[in-house]
Amino acid sequence: MKLETPRDLFVHEMSAMRTGEAVIADMLDEMSGMVADENVADMLRHHQQETQQQIANLEQCFRAIGATPQRVPCAAIEALRQEFREFAGMNGKLERFTHEMGRRMLATV
Repeated sequence: MKLETPRDLFVHEMSAMRTGEAVIADMLDEMSGMVADENVADMLRHHQQETQQQIANLEQCFRAIGATPQRVPCAAIEALRQEFREFAGMNGKLERFTHEMGRRMLATV
């Protein structure tokens, strides 16, 4: 997408946010199924619901301005996803997801 106007930039930035929120929602879903601590799993599920609401809010913004979201990578979220994948792959199939890592990821998002 060529950024020629302030509106183009706005749509681009909102698209990056929407892409990032979608990635976060997927990660939270995956993480909640990996945790051994039910309290952490509940926090992750709650955060995923909040993230889904953020996606809905962004989609409402797109509709309000008559724009279609683009698939725009979000570098910060991609780095977070890579860190999660590296952590999850440390022991092959991760059976336990520690409370500290869950707290750290929630604090980052």
